[in-house]
Amino acid sequence: MLLSLHVKGATWVCPYSPVEIRANEIHHQEVICGAASEALTFLAAYGLVPKKVIAIELTEQSLEHYGYTAFGSYNRETGIVSLMSLEAILHLESVPAMYGQEFDPVHYRGAVAHEIAHAVFHQNSPHSRLANAAQEYLAHVTQMAVLPSQRRQQIIGESGVNAWESDQ
Repeated sequence: MLLSLHVKGATWVCPYSPVEIRANEIHHQEVICGAASEALTFLAAYGLVPKKVIAIELTEQSLEHYGYTAFGSYNRETGIVSLMSLEAILHLESVPAMYGQEFDPVHYRGAVAHEIAHAVFHQNSPHSRLANAAQEYLAHVTQMAVLPSQRRQQIIGESGVNAWESDQ
């Protein structure tokens, strides 16, 4: 793995993908790089590829996003993904959850993939501000795609809705 210095700490460049992780210290770069690579492979199958490096800045602080705590966030202005470290998420005051399940390293992979999808979407769409619903759909589909099949099927089965079910 390549290592280069960055002002805020260090930057780890993921092998075989245009993703870099910026952090003071990192313990799960293989998990993050693996999830990013899976997300990029999934998106490439639909013709969506990154146009430039995707920077992920890890933080130990909670991320506020529209009035709630988010595990990750993509900044359209800077093109940078902010992502809480796995340790920071697991040490939140209340038990964190994802899709109605206790948050764990498997869901962390999904959170990484979710934010990668936002970055790739933005890099490929000149009008991404107008397409929030499409962005979120793609991000959640990508998130689910990197989960193990059994976990994905469990989440879908417990969701209480069928595929393509109308909300009418």
